[in-house]
Amino acid sequence: MSRFTCFVAVIVSTLTVSRSADADLIEFVANIDGFQPASCAGTGSAATGVGSFMLDTDTGVVTYDINYAGLGSAEQAAHVHGPAPVCEFAGIVYILPSGTPKIGTASLSPQQQLETLMGRHFVLIHSADIPAGEIRGQVLPVFSPNPFLRGDCSGDGATDLGDAISLLDAIFVGGNPILCADACDMNDDGQNDLGDAIYLLSNLFAGGASLAEPLTCGADPTVDGLDCLLPTCP
Repeated sequence: MSRFTCFVAVIVSTLTVSRSADADLIEFVANIDGFQPASCAGTGSAATGVGSFMLDTDTGVVTYDINYAGLGSAEQAAHVHGPAPVCEFAGIVYILPSGTPKIGTASLSPQQQLETLMGRHFVLIHSADIPAGEIRGQVLPVFSPNPFLRGDCSGDGATDLGDAISLLDAIFVGGNPILCADACDMNDDGQNDLGDAIYLLSNLFAGGASLAEPLTCGADPTVDGLDCLLPTCP
């Protein structure tokens, strides 16, 4: 089993760690329009739509409800594609029913669940006049504050040398993705960079400054652009 496959299995198995009985249901939304297709060059379509998604991490089943209006010509097909970030293309993950609304379910593999959590799936609706895809919407998590332990970049419940290695691996080697950016922000400056690894190593081995709060499982006291895709501590 590859390192990445092991990582995916561990992450998906921990998604059910929660503070409430339904925390294993993760909500996503897709705002669908004509600006996002064609590598964000757009199609000129005035059509718009919205999709609501709910991922059950116990079963790997995603439930969706997608509505749209104003398509320039008849719908020919509709899919969820991935993995790809905004403006990039990827193959079909699952087929959507025709018409609006589109209501149904699909089963995702552990890796596809991780891709969804990272915002790497998107809705694409194809029409007769624009068969490559008239409107598109990235499926993105609806974030709520997730608890974390500052410094626990690897998500193993401890703060040690391995966390600095995990951060450097993600930044410079293209290793396992960072799923809790707040935990990896050792100095709480709102960024994940080399400075965080240096800050942690200084704290661990050179008597450097303490890591920022939370030093026990909790929420980020600082408002910044970072977040956790899932809880990393009880």
